Amino acid sequence: MIFLVSLKDLSNIEGRDLASGTEAEVITRLREVYDFLPKETQISVNDEMVRIDIPEQVIANKLEAARLQEKASQRAKQGEYQKAAGIFSRVLELDPTNVKARRDLGMTFVELGEPEKAKEHLIEAATLDPHDAWSFVVLGNILARDENKSDAAERFYRKALDLKPDDGWALNSIGAMYTEREKYDEAVEWFDKSIAANPKFANPYYGRAHALIGQGKPEAAIASIEELFHRAEMQDARSGPVFQAAREHYEATAKTLAKTYAERGDRALEAYQEHVEDISGFPVKIERGTLAAMMAGQSQMAWKKQRDHHLVVMRFQYPEPLSQHIKAHELIGQVWVDP
Repeated sequence: MIFLVSLKDLSNIEGRDLASGTEAEVITRLREVYDFLPKETQISVNDEMVRIDIPEQVIANKLEAARLQEKASQRAKQGEYQKAAGIFSRVLELDPTNVKARRDLGMTFVELGEPEKAKEHLIEAATLDPHDAWSFVVLGNILARDENKSDAAERFYRKALDLKPDDGWALNSIGAMYTEREKYDEAVEWFDKSIAANPKFANPYYGRAHALIGQGKPEAAIASIEELFHRAEMQDARSGPVFQAAREHYEATAKTLAKTYAERGDRALEAYQEHVEDISGFPVKIERGTLAAMMAGQSQMAWKKQRDHHLVVMRFQYPEPLSQHIKAHELIGQVWVDP
């Protein structure tokens, strides 16, 4: 099995210059980079291109490796990451040339909360295939967790987009990065691009909702989460926490909005009550009380009751959100009844 990789790509992945020095020095450094491959592997350099030649005889069983790889992938989709990691490791023992299994093992270690192991396998995958966008996306996600490595994370995201401009995961990750930087306008733009690239991907809808909250647009955030539940799909076990977090975020934002609207409603009702008092010439008092069946509220006019004030009585049992409506209804009645 032969891999051809440019020295420039390898230097970018490793974050160091691999090309300087004599040919022997370059080969020595490259053997350090590829020390995860079988000892029979041959490495050579020609015109800035690295040739990695893994003899076929060291590949124990490609067919069995492919069968196990499918099994491991199914385990990972179901959220059985520990079992998936063990099977992926066996795949690489049988076939060290399997780049996808190496990358998927790295992604599995991310889910297991072992970022250093994840990074190791993802870098290995990238050094064998620098054209695999997903390896760079996940490497970026690992680095993005460290605020001191944000620039390096962005470099990997940009590399992924150079390889695959419409990759929804990379676009979403950049959106999340800008949200962390509190650059909410840019974040929303990246989330929109991710949604356009993959409308069934839940993460950018949820991420966009957070960015919209940062912009002070809770109504738009609610709409983004509603769109998530209408358009996005559960892709694998990783989608579950996103949908659950979206439900919790929706509820919290809706409660915040309800409180905001209630406060606005109270202020509007106070102003309207003052208006009623001005045009009627009598103050208005509000009380809770017991009313006849089917009655939510009652207006008692000052002139009819021979009192020096109007009285609005609202049923005891009605909660505050409903009381605003009842109060408004009864105040309107007082405006339209002549003494």
